[in-house]
Amino acid sequence: MSKFLTFNIPAAGHVNPTLPVMAELVRRGETVIACNAEPWRARVEATGAAFQAYPLTIDTAAVLRSAQTGSLPKVARLLAETAEALLPWVIERIRQEQPDVLIYDSLCLWGYIAGTKMTMPTAASITTFAFGSGSTPPLGLMLRQFVTDWRDLLAFQRLYRRLRREYSMIGLGTGTLPDALSATGGMNLVFTSRAFQPHSQNFDESYVFVGPALAPRADDPPFPFEQILRQPVIYIARGTLNNQDVGFYRACFDAFADHPGQFILSYGQSIDPAALGAIPANFIARPFVPQLDVLQRVDAFITHGGMNSVHEGLYNAVPLLVVPAQPEQVKTARQVERVGAGLALGMRPPLG
Repeated sequence: MSKFLTFNIPAAGHVNPTLPVMAELVRRGETVIACNAEPWRARVEATGAAFQAYPLTIDTAAVLRSAQTGSLPKVARLLAETAEALLPWVIERIRQEQPDVLIYDSLCLWGYIAGTKMTMPTAASITTFAFGSGSTPPLGLMLRQFVTDWRDLLAFQRLYRRLRREYSMIGLGTGTLPDALSATGGMNLVFTSRAFQPHSQNFDESYVFVGPALAPRADDPPFPFEQILRQPVIYIARGTLNNQDVGFYRACFDAFADHPGQFILSYGQSIDPAALGAIPANFIARPFVPQLDVLQRVDAFITHGGMNSVHEGLYNAVPLLVVPAQPEQVKTARQVERVGAGLALGMRPPLG
């Protein structure tokens, strides 16, 4: 039997696709040790994997805020700072655990550097589209960000050069943004299909397009499906990160209050329900819903375009209306339209 040591970032869109994989490895008798922030302990341990908490707090909120504004240089800087702080602990974990395979999320620069330095078998977990020829950020966006975020870009490049020197990583890359945003491994597990991946023909055999990994979630709340009394049924959700825009939900109320259909709205756990105002009679509004169960019963899905949500909609053959909330989701929305799986709205800033 083999031992797998994994590193991830504390974000639902990156962790959730890996949980069924961990559970399957454990079911087959393999040993899995997952490293992440302490709040993810219960979710990981429910798969049967062992859990080890990072010794410091990763400022995921800052990384995600930067991603939402499209500031890739700032995201790269924050990830490099985290890598510099975590790497001594990561390397010590590898030496103590002696894993057969190291698995890390494509944003876990610390896993990539440690695995390369220790010359061990590695696999990258890619829960977004894979980066590669034809699928990197547009040149125009990169140039605009160099003008607006040049301090973050220079800070990232200084950090990256320091990491290369400290860990004797001659082949680690030159400090371009993809070096921080798309760590790869000996095998690259891409949680989408080759048909949905942009420019998929440009990726070699090390990229394995495994499709979405979906599994029931033990902590999903119950839902009053008996209250669905109208047709068609439309589900509206903005994910777990970009769901604080009360104005968006009120716009949905205004647009659909007189619609004959039934609307299910998941508005997130950080909004006071009173802030939503009067909820139309054809809406069922909840802070959180069992999304996989709901999607089996609806006729359309209005989504922010997060990869997990889009995949869950595609898996259940639900037509999508994508209203992206951050630049990364604009690309997903375009792919949804390109493959004929839905429509996109609000593709220009301000997003959402």
